[in-house]
Amino acid sequence: AAAAAAVDPEVVFEDEALGAFLAAAGPASAAILGAPALLAAFEEDPPRLTGDALEGCEPEIRIQVLSLFAAWVAVAGEPPRAVFLEEIDLSQAAVVELAGTLESCGAALEEWDMTRCPTNDATTRILFKALGTQTLRRLNLGYNALGLMGASALVGVASSWTDSLEHLSLEMNGLGDSGCREVVGALERGLLPRLRVLELGWNELTAACAPALGALLRQRGTAGG
Repeated sequence: AAAAAAVDPEVVFEDEALGAFLAAAGPASAAILGAPALLAAFEEDPPRLTGDALEGCEPEIRIQVLSLFAAWVAVAGEPPRAVFLEEIDLSQAAVVELAGTLESCGAALEEWDMTRCPTNDATTRILFKALGTQTLRRLNLGYNALGLMGASALVGVASSWTDSLEHLSLEMNGLGDSGCREVVGALERGLLPRLRVLELGWNELTAACAPALGALLRQRGTAGG
């Protein structure tokens, strides 16, 4: 007891919390505990999961690890809570599992940062519907090749973040002029009134988008004083 009292209680609490979480996690916990890179992803503050950390995991274990990662973010530490995913191929089964995890955990995420995590249009719609249940302030979807269909799906759920979203990054998504107009047009019509940062770089835009972008800048600039 005396030895325990000499240890920084905050550090001990954090270690015990993750240990207890993984102890209740089932078979996937063995994969996490047996892979230093995976364990480090959970231990990082904030937690951050990459494709490299998942290297060598069987498909079913990958799905379980992704689900556990989302659950850990939902309960770990203090707000704001943020999910960071990078360079992970997201199957439809994995996204369905993620969506269920967010719902069952009662997740209250404020940030979703997902770069270079390609998926198909149907899976993208499932993911965006799940994210629509979260009160996001920041959404980073850079480098995911969303295209026009992805832009349309995003616009379709974006009203869920009317009172919260302040930062939206859509860099390097192959939006083209059509995708740009889809997003910008919705913003001009009043979608996401709290949005302050919109990143659209490297989306193969041409001068044809300039009038819509200019109109949005004038409108939001006037609204912001």
